[in-house]
Amino acid sequence: MIERQIDSVKRGVAAAKERSSDLHAGANKVTGAVEEALVGAVNGLADVNRKLVDIAYQDAEAMFAAIDRLAGAQSFTDAYEVHGDYLRQQTNVSVARAKSAASFVSAKASEGFDALRDGIAKVVPVRSHAA
Repeated sequence: MIERQIDSVKRGVAAAKERSSDLHAGANKVTGAVEEALVGAVNGLADVNRKLVDIAYQDAEAMFAAIDRLAGAQSFTDAYEVHGDYLRQQTNVSVARAKSAASFVSAKASEGFDALRDGIAKVVPVRSHAA
């Protein structure tokens, strides 16, 4: 009788150890998935910062080129036309950049959420709900 109780306790302890190990491994997988998503987000932010530096440089170059053209204008009408061309060009560039930025942010966010979802799905199996 006592031997059966001891065996039962041993089996219970063994099962608890196994569940604890599974929980530990699952927690590490979730942590890895979150870490992977965060690293992706940080890399995305670094890409954005590099793009912003490039944009600032391109805008400065465009402004300097417009100033050079303004300096070469022969009349007020020529200067007005150069200025108008510069404003139209910068407006088109700004619209294209805004579209590109929205697409970039959307893609990066989607990649991050997908990576996080996939990492968690590896740990926590999704149960289908039968109707």
